[in-house]
Amino acid sequence: MFKRHTLHGIAFLAILFMASGCSVIMALSGDPEPNFAVIQPGASRSMVEKELGTPFHTDQQSGQRTDWYRYELGNAPNGDRALANFALDVYSILLWEIIATPRELMMGDDHEMSVVYGPGDRVIAVHREDEETVAEPIHLGNTPLPGKEKSTGTQPIETPGNQPVPGGRPPSSR
Repeated sequence: MFKRHTLHGIAFLAILFMASGCSVIMALSGDPEPNFAVIQPGASRSMVEKELGTPFHTDQQSGQRTDWYRYELGNAPNGDRALANFALDVYSILLWEIIATPRELMMGDDHEMSVVYGPGDRVIAVHREDEETVAEPIHLGNTPLPGKEKSTGTQPIETPGNQPVPGGRPPSSR
């Protein structure tokens, strides 16, 4: 009789720990949010791709390259949320999973961003869905301006600051 109750208890605990993993593991996984302070005019393409990953679409025209990236906000790994989900699983005998798993599935919002690169694969403009950073003069050292003689010192390259950012939405968005 004692062994039978012990086996039932062990089986119950095993099921409890296996089933409670859904929302707990989902809260521990996810993509860290990009550091947008890095993605500014003058940044290198490798720095941008480190934050956003590889682009889903690339367009090249008139000496400029425009890359479109997708990223997720609001679904960064969170140990506190995972611990809370686990505690509520144990307290509610797994009933919390009915609420927590769909909630974890809905975490995060998908966004898109286009980045325009100029000479030397340096960012000259950034366009997010909700805002626009227009190109500013970028210091690239002794790079000569097109149609002008070689620069004698360190002068910024002029960019079209008041023109719309090239790109916008890619041809095959979502």
